[in-house]
Amino acid sequence: MFGAPVDLTEHAYKACLTTQLVHQSLDELREKWTAEGDKWPKMVHGMRTRIGLNTGMCMIGNMGSRTRFNYTMMGDNVNLAARMESGTKAWGAFTMVAESTKLSCEKHEGERILFRPLGRIVVAGRSQPVPIHEIVGLREKVSDQTLECLSLFDHGMKKYYVL
Repeated sequence: MFGAPVDLTEHAYKACLTTQLVHQSLDELREKWTAEGDKWPKMVHGMRTRIGLNTGMCMIGNMGSRTRFNYTMMGDNVNLAARMESGTKAWGAFTMVAESTKLSCEKHEGERILFRPLGRIVVAGRSQPVPIHEIVGLREKVSDQTLECLSLFDHGMKKYYVL
């Protein structure tokens, strides 16, 4: 949850950046766990995490009671973020964002975060398809070959959706 309880104008950028820092830290942990050999089960050596993001208005606050505090968020935009996370596996991605997050991120940090368009999906409760994107990485950590692939993929997607 970024931008609550204190307003944060660059919340989408901070959220996208954080996903990449999480993945980077997990890469380092996997290396450490693998180097420690049999101390950890084999499944830990390949552990990854999937993250979904969406940007929009929602209800945020204590959804509990006087005896049970549960500071959380609810609403259609929260549900869309959950769909982004649950859809990552089917799309072969580890971080998937709705277009609202991509556009908001790009307003605050230009092109530091690299996105790959994945297409459009229709989610429960919405009649219009939602454009979705994968966060590929931070520009300074992505190879020229990957940049070229992203450009070609983007060109192909634009052609596909024109037809």
